[in-house]
Amino acid sequence: ADDWHTPGFNDKSWKTGTAPIGDGDAAKTKWKSKDMWVRRTFNLPKQDINKLILKLSHDDNVEVYLNGDRIYDRKGWTNDFVMIPLKDGDKDKLKAGENVIAIHIFSDAGGQWLDFGLVEKEKERPEEAIALADQKSVDLNATQTIYNFKCGKVDLAVTFTSPLLMSDLGILARPVSYISYKVKANDGKTHSVKVNLSASANIATNRPSQEVKATKYATAKLSILKAGTVEQPILQKKGDDLRIDWGYMYVAAPKSANVTQYITTGEQATEAFRKGALTSTASMGSGLSLNTVIPFGKIGNVAVEKFVEIGYDDILSIQYFKKNLRPWWNTSGKETIEGQLTLAVNEYTSVIAKCQSFNKSMYADAERSGGKKYADLCVLGYRQSIAGHQLVKSPQGDLLWLSKENFSNGSINTVDITYPSAPLYLIYN
Repeated sequence: ADDWHTPGFNDKSWKTGTAPIGDGDAAKTKWKSKDMWVRRTFNLPKQDINKLILKLSHDDNVEVYLNGDRIYDRKGWTNDFVMIPLKDGDKDKLKAGENVIAIHIFSDAGGQWLDFGLVEKEKERPEEAIALADQKSVDLNATQTIYNFKCGKVDLAVTFTSPLLMSDLGILARPVSYISYKVKANDGKTHSVKVNLSASANIATNRPSQEVKATKYATAKLSILKAGTVEQPILQKKGDDLRIDWGYMYVAAPKSANVTQYITTGEQATEAFRKGALTSTASMGSGLSLNTVIPFGKIGNVAVEKFVEIGYDDILSIQYFKKNLRPWWNTSGKETIEGQLTLAVNEYTSVIAKCQSFNKSMYADAERSGGKKYADLCVLGYRQSIAGHQLVKSPQGDLLWLSKENFSNGSINTVDITYPSAPLYLIYN
């Protein structure tokens, strides 16, 4: 019917179901046809909406209507929910009382998926407003991304380092990256400085809705936050559009840095830091935040640097001819992630120096070979390519460097990945 998307359409003969809708294991309502039409009726107790946002996850082409008027359409698909700000004119289509959001989705290739809703952006109270840092620059090299910000009267440099050094398999396979913070005053005075890192526990989930358990603990040298799904389906899933949802993520800092760590929901994280309420308010649920506050004390013209670590223990990495293999760093089964995090702290200065040296030599080699644009492309591709691989030892004791495609049914070493990436490993083997 041409009027299927209008509020007055009679949909009593339509089937009912619960979102998400699709053909995957996570779908609560199965959908396997090319076309699907969906209507959702909801009651709105008020009409005074601040900013209206369409929350949408779809595979493939989609048309969205609100009370009979089209408010959004897109060809293609999303890998997860996207938040789409709507125009004020779209917001005005809402009315107090009953409203209808209607969607037509079409998929003729790959998977099928639909989940959606409307979200209101809350008004920010003046006393809660937080000034935005002014990003001055961003620089990329083979192993690092470096951001420079002006934060009022303080300059902040944030460096993300993934020490993927192929000449050292121990460092390459160690599942730890660094986030370094360097601060200094820019006005000739001294200022008290604290930096807060809020790491989403969604890093350890396939879908944001999965329940996560988070804990805080310490070793002799480290303060640690840990999070992972309650489900822990180790190497159990296959299919497109899947993320690792087994194993555990870690945020660790040296005890000498005197950090404060606590767990909140994602919505509470920023407000807790702003108010100084640095205590855990959650340990189980979805959308948790692992928070680490780093005190720098009084900062003047001399830059002060501190760092935290992000680690991940996947427990078992690859299923190889029906045998589950441990990651390279724990081939023996006797190593611990705490041991790897401690090694990373102890070797921080030397590892950063090795990364900086490699960054320079790689860029110089690439520039000599193909010019500046070629060197820039090599920098962009280096971490991305290595991150798509896993280092393990075969049951026969051989070194295996296997590509893992997140979006190709869990396949390994497919030619479309091996062909473009092989020259990189021939050079740096």
